[in-house]
Amino acid sequence: MKDQVGHEGLGPYPLFTRRKSDENVQETNFGEKIHKGSLRMNNHASKLLLTKKDVNVHIAKVCLEKALEKDPEYSSANYNLALILENEVGDLEKACSHYRQAVKIRSNFEAAEAGFQRTLRQLQHRKREQFNDDLRQLKKKFTQWGLRDHVLEFQALMRSNPGAADCLLTVLKEEAFMQEKAMKEGLNLHSLFKKILAECQSPNSYGDRLAQVLTARHVTQPLRISLKVIKMRDRFNLMELPKNHDSDLKPKQTVLFRLKRLSAFNPLSYEFEAFLQRRLVPGQPIFYVQTHKKQKTKKILESVLLFISFTSERESEDFLRACVKECLSNGVVKTMLTKERNYDEAHARALLKRAPWIEKDLEVVKKQHHFCLAE
Repeated sequence: MKDQVGHEGLGPYPLFTRRKSDENVQETNFGEKIHKGSLRMNNHASKLLLTKKDVNVHIAKVCLEKALEKDPEYSSANYNLALILENEVGDLEKACSHYRQAVKIRSNFEAAEAGFQRTLRQLQHRKREQFNDDLRQLKKKFTQWGLRDHVLEFQALMRSNPGAADCLLTVLKEEAFMQEKAMKEGLNLHSLFKKILAECQSPNSYGDRLAQVLTARHVTQPLRISLKVIKMRDRFNLMELPKNHDSDLKPKQTVLFRLKRLSAFNPLSYEFEAFLQRRLVPGQPIFYVQTHKKQKTKKILESVLLFISFTSERESEDFLRACVKECLSNGVVKTMLTKERNYDEAHARALLKRAPWIEKDLEVVKKQHHFCLAE
């Protein structure tokens, strides 16, 4: 897709060198104000794509990435890059994200909307196939250990609570990992697994049994994280965000929590949820994203990000204030949500005395805590 511009550049490599005129802003056919350099890169990429040569496709991809570095809300560049990612690279997640970005920027962009729906369907199909394959493999393992009924109980739970299915699958994966490790020590974890299943089934947020699970020697951090999300789904209006945080949340009206440390998932950490219940309106949505780290050949669940959105910037600031205050008065929440090396109690108390907060105050909040505005 080509947009009008006076000069298209001398070729692929000189094209990457910025010129003074590249900083000029021009209006595209679709009313978008875009830097001239980004326009010529997008147009050159469009010409290269018409040749359908592999080397030119690679150069076109780089051109479009350069254009989006300068103008991330350039609909044509987002669409063209999505085409390459979908059809040449095979990265459906990134393609889907760029199609969606193009749709958000330009109204009635039918081709981009069709691309978004197409890649989304493919991603959902791929995810279902992978989910079912993982479940089949796990069922084989647990059957060999005499625990087939345990998996069947989890499958029934997945059907009754489909929103938590991914977390429940993670619990099963971690149990399999734990069992394989325990068998090397001549142990089995059947009694622990019964407690874990009971906690996944129980709507109660906290009790002695959950404490026993969370502190058990063989229990992994990904299992603790998954249990936290399952419990929060029972207690709050918890909804998973799309990949790449592609959502309509307004950053300055949204507070982000990063739950990663071990203290965020220990038995006492449920005081944090009690704080949220006191502060939030019943039924207020909490959005979440689970993050992973690569470890050898697989991805390991590492943390969960919570996004709580408000109707105004004033409301989000008031909530941030309440979080800072809670860290000062509640030792459990302080351990969970403050950065030990950066935290200064005097600075935190000084924040509460200032209103409204300026940008510098928000930077102090971010520097000292594992929460901030989602910018």
